Amino acid sequence: MDSLFSLRGIFRLPGRFEFWFVMFLFAGEFKKIPAIRGLIGNIDLLAVFLAITYLVFFLNLKKRYLVLRSSNLTYIFLYLLFVIYVITNFNLDSFGEVANIKLRDFLLVVPNSVFFGLIFANHKESRIFFVKSLLYLAMFLIIAFVLQTLTSGVQSYERSGVYSDSYHRIGFIGATSGGIFLWMILTFRGIGKRWFIISLYMLAFIAVSLSGHRAGFVGFFVTSLVALATYFRQSRRTANGLILLAFLVIGLTAIVSYTSFLESVTARFSSLQATGTQNVRVVMFVNAITAFEESPIFGNGFGMFGTFSGMINYRHPHNIFAEILSELGIVGMILFLPVYFGWLFKKSVFSEDRVLFILIFTSAFVYSIFSGEISEHRVLLMSSACLFSFVTPQMVRNKIYKNRA
Repeated sequence: MDSLFSLRGIFRLPGRFEFWFVMFLFAGEFKKIPAIRGLIGNIDLLAVFLAITYLVFFLNLKKRYLVLRSSNLTYIFLYLLFVIYVITNFNLDSFGEVANIKLRDFLLVVPNSVFFGLIFANHKESRIFFVKSLLYLAMFLIIAFVLQTLTSGVQSYERSGVYSDSYHRIGFIGATSGGIFLWMILTFRGIGKRWFIISLYMLAFIAVSLSGHRAGFVGFFVTSLVALATYFRQSRRTANGLILLAFLVIGLTAIVSYTSFLESVTARFSSLQATGTQNVRVVMFVNAITAFEESPIFGNGFGMFGTFSGMINYRHPHNIFAEILSELGIVGMILFLPVYFGWLFKKSVFSEDRVLFILIFTSAFVYSIFSGEISEHRVLLMSSACLFSFVTPQMVRNKIYKNRA
């Protein structure tokens, strides 16, 4: 990761499938940038970036990408069980457009995340290029968001219709990159690079704060705490970490104290204090749990949240656990948990790139609690697949591919 900011590394990225896969993960964000939105029109960037990803992947296909180990096969088996259940659980008689779109997204988008997650698990270089591409995209989106907000203000940015669509991804990618930036601050040896990354970390915090994205705000601090906890566990340089932590706390506090946009940001978070029917998130969650109580074993049907809740403008309750229970029932939850969280019960040798994917998973998991939908959580599923089948560089060099669980 020390070569992250080299110009040579930047120019190499477009020739890597990992770069285009990151573009695929965040394709929707580019349509929210006015200058780009006017150029692409109705072009489906999700399909375009996915097609380019596979094209570049097969043009540079290497045999070691497709190594199958016991952990790969185990994950594929668990995932297929879950997919088969989702398909059989889908209510064919509903003919609801929202439900049909949700199933289509699940079948067309989510498997690609699993596939490339397993590729990253097999190949260290791919994991590093993926993280580099993610951070470069994060820097671009964060800087663009902050500059546009500084020039137009939060309120005018919201009225433009861009803020309301893009703040989700700014919050999420800001939280994800924030945790990784903090890990790099703690582990980098170069003083100059460390101060530069500290600036990026604070810039990510500013972007998340200005976005008003509550899940992103919580995710930023949770991923930062995970990065700190991992560093303290693996390193004896606790004093160094505490000094940096104190500096970051003081710096972030100063930013919060003197930013002129806090009123709009505070308004977003104060909405959580509303109770009953005044808080839409609470209503969605309650409706989902009520529906689960009516059909606890098999649920009410995949994609049917808007129908059984009466909230036809929403296709999920903004909490992935409530979504699974209400639509797929206890059986769906039993099949769902090993796919996403089975890696937590595996023993694995510590390595830096594994920590990076744990931070990515942490941010995606926090996001899924506040804005959960199974069909759109490509990052969560990708990182879960990678971590479940993760193999350390030492094991790769020694050609030991069997599961060490």
